[in-house]
Amino acid sequence: MKRPVFNVYLKKGVDGFIIAECPEIPGCMSQGRTIDEAKANIKEAISACLSVILEDHLDKQRKTRKLPCGLIEKDRFEVSSFEMVAL
Repeated sequence: MKRPVFNVYLKKGVDGFIIAECPEIPGCMSQGRTIDEAKANIKEAISACLSVILEDHLDKQRKTRKLPCGLIEKDRFEVSSFEMVAL
């Protein structure tokens, strides 16, 4: 099974932190003191956002089954690119 792939944009915030955003998932953002920390944090944020999206979907369908955890674990998807953008 092919792993989902996401793009991430990085930019420097006014407070000096690096802000990371995944545009494919509305509202999915994180930050870090360094680029590496921001990259690690956005992967966790993507995983958390996917968990919420899947829970909402299952609630709407009124099914009582477990979430497909293989999709939402942070090592089960790829970030295809990290691109630094200017403010």
